[in-house]
Amino acid sequence: DLDPTLEPALWGLVRDHLAAYARTAAEPARLRALLCGVPLPAKANLLLRWSRKADRHATYVPVPSPLGRGFPREVVR
Repeated sequence: DLDPTLEPALWGLVRDHLAAYARTAAEPARLRALLCGVPLPAKANLLLRWSRKADRHATYVPVPSPLGRGFPREVVR
């Protein structure tokens, strides 16, 4: 079995490294938004496949960013 604390800890490390890079790169707007937890767009392929529509009809749904400040770094039990 996988340790349930591993995923949040790894996302925390990724966030720390990106934040360190952002400080040395003049805080680019897109990276700043990513680190602030702006939701990420995700293609809703399952709905598209069920309706048997072409990809050009795809919709996008917001997904919480695991890089935002509010994302847990440890498992709450």
